[in-house]
Formats: sequence, C-alpha cells, structure tokens
Amino acid sequence: MDIFDRRYFVLNKALLRSTGLWPYEDRRKKLYIRTFVNLILGICVIFPQIVRIYNYFGVNMNMVLEHAAVLMYITSIYLKFLTSVYYEEKLRVVYDNIAKNWQVIKDENEINILIQYSENGRLLTIGYTMYIIAAFCSYVFLPIVPVLLDVFNPLNQTRSRFYILGDFRLRLQTCTRSICDGQKDECYKMIVRLIRMHKDIINFTDILESSYSSSFLILVGINVIFLSFECIIVLTRFGQAMEMMRYSMIMVGIVVHLFYISWPGQKLIDFSLGLFQDAYLNEWYTCPTRAQKLLGLMTLRCSKPCQLTAGGMYVMNFSNFAKIVKTSMSYMTVLASFR
Repeated sequence: MDIFDRRYFVLNKALLRSTGLWPYEDRRKKLYIRTFVNLILGICVIFPQIVRIYNYFGVNMNMVLEHAAVLMYITSIYLKFLTSVYYEEKLRVVYDNIAKNWQVIKDENEINILIQYSENGRLLTIGYTMYIIAAFCSYVFLPIVPVLLDVFNPLNQTRSRFYILGDFRLRLQTCTRSICDGQKDECYKMIVRLIRMHKDIINFTDILESSYSSSFLILVGINVIFLSFECIIVLTRFGQAMEMMRYSMIMVGIVVHLFYISWPGQKLIDFSLGLFQDAYLNEWYTCPTRAQKLLGLMTLRCSKPCQLTAGGMYVMNFSNFAKIVKTSMSYMTVLASFR
C-alpha cells in the first residue's frame, strides 16, 4: 500500500490532488486542474475585486478598503498556490523522504514516535480544514440570511440586503542507555546512524526553508496589512451586527492562518532544542571514546536550532506571531485616525 494512502496522510493527499498540487499526479491532469484554479481565482475573484476598487476609488473609500482587503487575502492564497507549483520538484523530495522514513525505520520505539506525530498532524489538518469550511460558509451565506428570513418570517418592510463578494524526533537515550551498557560497537554504529538521520533532517529543513522562505515573507507582510484593514472594516460596520460578525470571522481567520504558518516553525525549534538536550543530557560517559567525539560534534551542531524564516529576516515562531498581531493592532489605530 502507498504510504500516503494511510490514514495519517490521506486527507492531505486528497486536498493536494483536488488543487493540482500532488507531485505524483498525472502531468496532464495536474495541468487541467491548475488551469481551472487559475481561471477561478483570476476571472471570478481577483479581476472583479480590481474592477470594484477602480469604480469606488475616490467615491467611497470604505468600499475601496473592503475590496482591497479581499484582494490581498486572495492574493496571499494565490501566492501559496504558485509557490507549491514552482517548487514542485523540491516538495517531491520532501514527500520521498517522508515515505523513506516509514519504509526504513524498523525500531518499534521510533515507529511509535512517527505514528504519534503523524496522528498529531492528521488532527491538525482535520481541524484546520473544518475551520476553513466553517469560515467560508459563514462569509458566503451570511449575506443571504435576510432573503431566507423574508421567506420564513416576512416583515411589513424590506429587510436590508448584503452583497456577496466573492517527525520527527528520535531520542538519543535509546543508544546511550540501553546499548552503550556493554555493547560498545553497537553504540557507535547507532550514533553514526543517528547522525546520518540528523543530517537528513537538516537537508529536509533546508528544502522547506528554500522553498517557502520568500513566500512566507510576502504572506506575513500581506497578513499584517490585511489584519489592519479588517479591523478598520469591522469599525466601519459598527452597529451592523451581521456585517460585523462576518468580517470579524475573517479577522479571526487571518489570526488563525498566521498562527498556523507559525506553528511548524515553533515545533521545529522545539524539537531541535530537544535533540540538543538529548545529545547533552545522556549517559555519554558510558560510550566508547570515538562515540563520545561524535556526540560532541552532534551537540555542537544541535546548539544552533533549525528554523523556518520569512526571507531570512523573520523567524516563524509563536513569539514573533504575537508581535505581528500586536503590530497589526498598532497599524489599525494609525489607519483609524485617518478615517
């Protein structure tokens, strides 16, 4: 059975195939799906927003602000789509490495670690997908609530209408506690194997960093501006309960998205530092001299944690996520003062 047909990856695979981003899909089928996605985003979403901005510019700046925010949001989605298309071959290497890990690793403890974090990833994907669907439905269907109310609970006056806008981590204690005790050669071989795995992890991280660093920078910038705009839009809709609810959910969605793209970076830092602790706080003195030297080199490398960045200028972690939200609120007060 294909590794990616297992319960841990099947949802990710289905979502990637539906958008033409699954690297193992037939080339012609991917081309058809990507063309369809480009047409939908370009003709049905991006172009109408540009037209509306042009029509309202100088006439109604609140509407310009609203459509500009939607345009930035769609642009960020399109950017992520294009990034995955452009770096398809690099991402294929990432998927190959994931499949290789499941095929090569035989130790029961290590397999349990893979299963644990794969299950966490599956739950994260399910949760994020459900939130996206709920947010989309709320944003799209809230404007038709007055129409439905007119059918089921008509009034003597016309209700106001709304308009629709468009892995892993392997612990070193395994070899330093159970193996080094009387099995010196086996200990050395185990540490060599772990160092090679660590090198593969670093290469894996470098691929992700080189593939998404630039797009992360643009995404973070867009989200900061977009979050500020959404706050202003919510303020302009003060007193309009349905509209405030609608745009407040979008604002929450932006924060969730920022949190979501910051989470992998934070987890990578945590695991990297955890590996340093494992390499440092173990019974290294029971290992043979040559194994101790290897542990020393590994500890030195682990002292510098692996991390994902936005253009090499911004580290993707929870601390910077909090700073972004705070900065966006500051920008909101500045923009509100010009209204």
